Amino acid sequence: MRLITEAIPGALSASLGMWVAVGSRDEGPGEGGISHFLEHLLFKGTHVRSSFDIAEAFDAVGAESNAATTKEATYYWAHMVADDLPALLPVLTDMVTDSVISDHDVEVERGVILDELAMGEDSPPDVVGEAFARAIYGGSQLGRPIGGTRQSVEAMDPGKIRDLYHRKYGTDDLIVSVAGAVDHDELADRLQAALAGSPWSEQLTTNNLPRRRTPSKPGLAASTDHERHLVLKRDIEQAHVIVGGPWLAALDPVGPASGVALNLLGVGMSSRLFQEIRE
Repeated sequence: MRLITEAIPGALSASLGMWVAVGSRDEGPGEGGISHFLEHLLFKGTHVRSSFDIAEAFDAVGAESNAATTKEATYYWAHMVADDLPALLPVLTDMVTDSVISDHDVEVERGVILDELAMGEDSPPDVVGEAFARAIYGGSQLGRPIGGTRQSVEAMDPGKIRDLYHRKYGTDDLIVSVAGAVDHDELADRLQAALAGSPWSEQLTTNNLPRRRTPSKPGLAASTDHERHLVLKRDIEQAHVIVGGPWLAALDPVGPASGVALNLLGVGMSSRLFQEIRE
């Protein structure tokens, strides 16, 4: 398990994130959207907390909590007054380590996710973003939509979701990050205590054994055996356009310079593209 903290002087709040190194690019045939499906289910209750108990724990102190799935990872987060971190850390830990994932909850969330997919289909920025990924990576893991398709979500088997959870979620794949009014050593002790009381406790007592390692995710070069110029016609008044291609590796040393250039060109109302085209 990896713990990363950043103490911010003067901060009165804290942001907590629990990241699991599994995303849509890890999905196999017939599993499109399973990582995102699982993300929804972790809010539905554990063996000691109902979904209401989880929601009430955050709402009672005015905290925010949510989650997201990316192509590379799934993460669960909360933002709170720092004094409430000791009480909410066990709640988020319980969600991540001891989800029930009942058949009933799968059916309920299936409808919610299908609604999300329908809303995405009605959102031009979402549609053009998915098309861009498909234009670059084709039908590979990185080219498929994170949420899956209507067909894959409708066919998703509860047993397969539970298998993914027990197979992929564990301390070796967990990164906990906290920023704000936080003391690293104190948080490490609290996190250790929370995990010691969870189903993952045995994983904390096997440091003398070879660790289970997640294989490094291979890079996917942009293939050229698929259509790379996609045009989708919709009955709307605006055009949503993305022009681009493969870019720098995540750890390339010129990454910061690239970020500045991209902001100058296309991010925000003062960017060149906004001023020259929109205005």
